[in-house]
Amino acid sequence: MLGLISSSSVVLAIVGGIPVTVVLLAAIWVRPRRAKAAWALVSILIVAGLAGGVVAAFAGNGGTPVVSATEAPLPVSSSSAPETTCLPNGTALTETVHNIHFSTTCLAAPAGTAFTIAFDNQDPSLTHNIHIFASDPATHPGAASLFAGDLVTGVATKTYQVGPLPAGTYFFHCDVHSTQMFGVFIVAAG
Repeated sequence: MLGLISSSSVVLAIVGGIPVTVVLLAAIWVRPRRAKAAWALVSILIVAGLAGGVVAAFAGNGGTPVVSATEAPLPVSSSSAPETTCLPNGTALTETVHNIHFSTTCLAAPAGTAFTIAFDNQDPSLTHNIHIFASDPATHPGAASLFAGDLVTGVATKTYQVGPLPAGTYFFHCDVHSTQMFGVFIVAAG
């Protein structure tokens, strides 16, 4: 589950906070005390604080918003739009993810023909995918979803089977990191 959190500081806080809490509680309860009710209350507050922090970390994904396939992603500035310079070259496409970046921001497939995308997620414990839309859902919230690849937790590979698409210029992104990982998807006569 820690792979769902992309913030290393939050993971460190959880991994370090749990043992510290256990040691603190053990130190409180090992020594005999007269005011056991007060120490019980302190123990409950410590455990509640730890539990609340863990829940907040997973609910908020460590400050990095998680976007599901049905939610609109955050807007992307047009100045960071990828180049549209690729052309179809067969039906076997590849895309590699490393350090929360796609290896290419322009993918191309032949029109009217099914194709595959060999997806290689090289980010340990991070989840990524490829989701193809008719247009950028950040600027066109009603953009049609043309293909949504399964989420892949790294390090792992998956071959996506994509049905035929009509000729056109489309948009793709990672549902989890939609403002960091996106590109142009060109479907043209091959």
